[in-house]
Amino acid sequence: VRTAQLIKIYCGVERVGHKSITLKAEARRKNVYTGIEKVVTSTHITFVRVDDEGESIPISDRVRKRYEQQSI
Repeated sequence: VRTAQLIKIYCGVERVGHKSITLKAEARRKNVYTGIEKVVTSTHITFVRVDDEGESIPISDRVRKRYEQQSI
């Protein structure tokens, strides 16, 4: 990616576990003249739910159900 190029970042829930949620993120370079996007990098990010002492705790059923339906 070069200076002054347009970058678009996309992110979505990939997996909801018992104590964690994994997201998939992509950065795409967009050609403003043609509208064509090209993936320049992608990654998976995992967030773990923790309590005040830093111990992992379960994700609520409400949250799990909401995002399981939206998983990519």
